[in-house]
Amino acid sequence: MDETSVLYHAALEFSLDALEWDEAFDACTRQPIVETKVLDFNRLVVSMVSHGHLDKLLSLRLDADISTDWYAHAVKTLRERCNSDDNTVDWVGCLFSLQASRDDWRGASEVMLNFSRKCSLSHIAGRFAMQNIPENSSRLIFVGEYEDFAGTRGKRCRADCLFSEEDVRIRSIAYSCEGLLEKEDVIEPISSVCKVMIQILTSRGYILQALCLADASFKGEISSQAISEILCESLVPIATGIRNGNLPLLQFMVGNPERNSDCGSLAMLLLERYTTALANSSNFLSINVAEAILRDSGSDNMPSWLTDLLEGTSPNAGLFANHMCGSKSNPHALLKLYTRVGLFVNACKLVTKILGDTASTEKLICTPPEKGGICYVPIDDIDLLWNICDVALKVETSERTKSLNIAREEMREAITKHLRSMGTKDSAVLSARAIAQG
Repeated sequence: MDETSVLYHAALEFSLDALEWDEAFDACTRQPIVETKVLDFNRLVVSMVSHGHLDKLLSLRLDADISTDWYAHAVKTLRERCNSDDNTVDWVGCLFSLQASRDDWRGASEVMLNFSRKCSLSHIAGRFAMQNIPENSSRLIFVGEYEDFAGTRGKRCRADCLFSEEDVRIRSIAYSCEGLLEKEDVIEPISSVCKVMIQILTSRGYILQALCLADASFKGEISSQAISEILCESLVPIATGIRNGNLPLLQFMVGNPERNSDCGSLAMLLLERYTTALANSSNFLSINVAEAILRDSGSDNMPSWLTDLLEGTSPNAGLFANHMCGSKSNPHALLKLYTRVGLFVNACKLVTKILGDTASTEKLICTPPEKGGICYVPIDDIDLLWNICDVALKVETSERTKSLNIAREEMREAITKHLRSMGTKDSAVLSARAIAQG
């Protein structure tokens, strides 16, 4: 080591002792020997972070010069500390902060996912970093150890270790649920075992966590089916009284002195909230819940909140149509359900309510199709209902058949009224178009 190198190395030591970080970094940049320069800078990075001056490290100009890439060396030094047994400093958090300060979002995400693997918060931070990666770049992050492949140079990563943003979201939810599982139940939350974890959470009574994981893990019809199974197998039996409520959340709510309800009422409340939040026009969650309630309760009536959800509380310009974006109502599916389970009086009353709705009919008549005046009436299903009612009235005589006969006649009157109204639709549409065109 020549004299100049020794002098700058001594200047670094004095600056570190005095916590003079700018002077210490200046001594590193002036160090003529590259190897010594890198070692001195590594000491500077560790010393700054250890003394709680991460903010000063983030403010340094770590641009690469002719011989040294300062930022790359700082990252390498902190990564080595992340792999060490030194727990005196949150090295992972410091490295994440350094990379985020330089917009190195890919590196920041990879650090959080690799060094804090089984932690929900680290996966949330990793996903946040992935969202900041430019859209024109790949957002796949490698998680795990590299493997050597015979006959190739360098190292390659396994395809199953490449995680997308959606994979990270699923893992963050799954890891947040690990504390709720028994030790022998804890499993690696990859796509092939998410269904197993959902089943375990449901059996343990952690319904909200199971719903969140199912919603994140599956898409489309599979997601709707998984959510339906969770609600229909866990909450519906308790809400209808055929099973005792031993769910942790229900036990907590019952034990709360501010609440007076029993487990059945609380289960129905949770069922209402979850179904209302998750049901939409593209799934059959609400109708599946309705069928499960009718089956388990043995009653002819559903809760009012579920009936209102399926029928729609406001006048429906489409009648039985379910074409409105984001609509949660599905009267056609409800009609088919009533018919399938033998609730013919309910089915007739539903047809009467929808086709006899004066507000809906008038709106439909005065609205051109191009403005949304499109309706749907399931003629085949109504004909089937009529024929079944006809057979039921012929083979049985009781108080129940009297109410069925009254409901069917009211349905006939509603259908007749609707058909008469539709006869004026063509002329009304022409008038509506003329008025709209001025």
